[in-house]
Amino acid sequence: MLAGESADGPADLADALFVVPAITLYEVRRGLLKIRAARRIRDLDRFLRAYAWVQEFDEQTANTAAELWADRERAGKKPGERDLLILATAMAADGDVVTRDEGFPSAGAVRVLTWAQVEAELSDGGG
Repeated sequence: MLAGESADGPADLADALFVVPAITLYEVRRGLLKIRAARRIRDLDRFLRAYAWVQEFDEQTANTAAELWADRERAGKKPGERDLLILATAMAADGDVVTRDEGFPSAGAVRVLTWAQVEAELSDGGG
């Protein structure tokens, strides 16, 4: 849980519907701040409190991201740096990635899903 949040949100990773990498939170919040979208920032904060666990970027995740980068560099692939940080965070949390980026890299057991796929899984009760 983020500092200062109420106890009615997810208490830990196991209770959260979504894991949000801190890098993703940075990307979203900076975009909203740039356009001065105060209402959307409040909506983001409510979403995080109700449904999400913000996963920090720690030493293990940094090491995994570096390995992913080196593997791709040797293979001649050039995925975005932040995408690899997000992917490594998903690997650390044993989660999936939900994105609009059709070229998002994948690795290991991490599934890369679109929002439409998540909506379909949630409406079917699957996962």
